[in-house]
Amino acid sequence: MKAYKELKKDLFSFKSEKLTKFSILLIILLDLFLFGLVLEGINKEQEKNIRISEVFPYACMVKFKSESNLSYSKLDSYHYKHVSSDFTDNTDQRCQTLEDKFKAFKNNSEVKENKKLYTQLNQKLSKVKRELRRLKARYDTELLEVIANQKENTKDFQDKYQSLIAEEQMLNSRLKQIKRVTNYQVYQNYLDYKHQHRQQIKEDRDSYQKWYKFKQYLYTLKFILPLLLLVLFFYFRNKTKQLRGEDFNNISLIISSHLLIILAIPLFIGFLDIIYSVIPKMFFANLIAFFVAIKAEFLGFYGIMLLAVLFVFALIYALQKYEKKKHKRFAVIYKSINKSVCYNCKNKVDYSKDNYCGVCAEQILEKCEHCNELKIKKAPHCRHCGK
Repeated sequence: MKAYKELKKDLFSFKSEKLTKFSILLIILLDLFLFGLVLEGINKEQEKNIRISEVFPYACMVKFKSESNLSYSKLDSYHYKHVSSDFTDNTDQRCQTLEDKFKAFKNNSEVKENKKLYTQLNQKLSKVKRELRRLKARYDTELLEVIANQKENTKDFQDKYQSLIAEEQMLNSRLKQIKRVTNYQVYQNYLDYKHQHRQQIKEDRDSYQKWYKFKQYLYTLKFILPLLLLVLFFYFRNKTKQLRGEDFNNISLIISSHLLIILAIPLFIGFLDIIYSVIPKMFFANLIAFFVAIKAEFLGFYGIMLLAVLFVFALIYALQKYEKKKHKRFAVIYKSINKSVCYNCKNKVDYSKDNYCGVCAEQILEKCEHCNELKIKKAPHCRHCGK
């Protein structure tokens, strides 16, 4: 708590006087501007860390994971038509090799010709099936009328129906005669390469993803660390002089203390991101797998309930301890005031007129921000206005 008050004093006071509200507003606006610049600089540095999607593109990983029974109809799907759309110079060579082998198969003249024929026959077959469905629906709705009034016309329905059935069988037969995709040697070459490297590329991608956050944090450190060391130098230099009672640069202390906060925020958030990305996922994944293996998932719920209870009671204990410490501190201050001694060094002081202690230079009185009268600095309330 003392460290917090000391930091607050460094941030918002100039020569032991509180900054005005307008000055604080200007400093906060400056902080936001500098914080934005810091984040932009970090982003520029982190762009040097090649993204996972660039090294192992989604389209490539889908092809490695895809099933082996490829057909002519699937060649027009998105993942097979746009396989190279997100490839760059940073893409894993195995993805590029897989694409080359797939292109060799897809651009094969016999494959292209058979695919064209397959598409045409399928279109005709779809047309015949639609006509059969229409004819059956019409025949069902008009059957009674045809039988009752126009028996001679039933033959027209039967002839057309039989003709369509024959055409459907012929088209299916021709489709079966087309060479299957899996029977091409170029496709087998593609398939063999995919099966050979599928497991390894998956493991490499998982490993790259595992260390990606660490690399991002290293790039953050690369940008922040030189600036942070410089800021720390000026901060501790002026802070040391202040504590010794020597002359120090108050503006330099204010600027360095604000920059410390600005630079600490992305470092802290980045560290939490690494902790969250690595430790909880690995730990909880192994823990859940263990509970599932012994068929005791309910123990996991018990554990979560126990952690929640412990967290709440730990928070309550910390709050009670803080309140007790605060009352104890105020008790010491009240005792010092009643005895007219400095609450820092116990030297005799006059709390009605002494602004500072003559021995330790501790500030005794300060202006109340509500009534502008002098009040005892560490007292919880002003003796003039009660606020």
